[in-house]
Amino acid sequence: GNTARQYRRSASGRSYPVRSGYTDLVATASGALSLDALRAEVADAWASRTQTQLFRSPLTSFLYERGWRQNFNNAGFPGIDKEYAEVEEFFKPNRDGVCVDMSCGSGLMSRRLAKGGNFARVIAMDYSETMLAEARRRAREAGVRIVGDGDNDVDKDKNPGSGTALELCRADVAQLPLATDSVACMHAGAALHSWPRLEKGLEEIGRVLRPGGRFFATTFIQGAYGVRFPGD
Repeated sequence: GNTARQYRRSASGRSYPVRSGYTDLVATASGALSLDALRAEVADAWASRTQTQLFRSPLTSFLYERGWRQNFNNAGFPGIDKEYAEVEEFFKPNRDGVCVDMSCGSGLMSRRLAKGGNFARVIAMDYSETMLAEARRRAREAGVRIVGDGDNDVDKDKNPGSGTALELCRADVAQLPLATDSVACMHAGAALHSWPRLEKGLEEIGRVLRPGGRFFATTFIQGAYGVRFPGD
């Protein structure tokens, strides 16, 4: 049989593949890799294997909301419901714009932001393909509308209580596929410590946030669990 492939095209004419319910916006997904680009990607994957690569594991994605994320409470996180209340309050002035949940994981915060219905767009981004698949599955189970997801992509005008449709995208925080000054609110929960190129990621977030944009981030500090990590 034939295999159907779906792509989304940017304003600049670059095509990005749609895979299992999410759009792959990582730069190398838009076309064939040159030898230099392939070398760079392999080197980056090797250098970040203990950070980014851990969360690309199907097992990690499966376990994330089955005890992994809940264990963060032992390091001082208040729990997702309290975290969401804080985020919602902080984002109030910019509720009319685009909200991005960077390093969304399994979509714990993304689902809540979408169901709240307070933003023009809610985009959940992660580098991990397996986390995005888990985020999509859990969003569907929670009744969250997902852009391009067939029967689940209901018409908000006919379903006013259905919130904002959630857009799932694969992206690298150090090379965000977003226009400058285009984002009203950016959230990154328990994520910064997992970014191999933290400074570049923060620089990119500063670029895409519009004037007056808001960035809410949480992360771990050294010794959060009472131990220090070797080399940190």
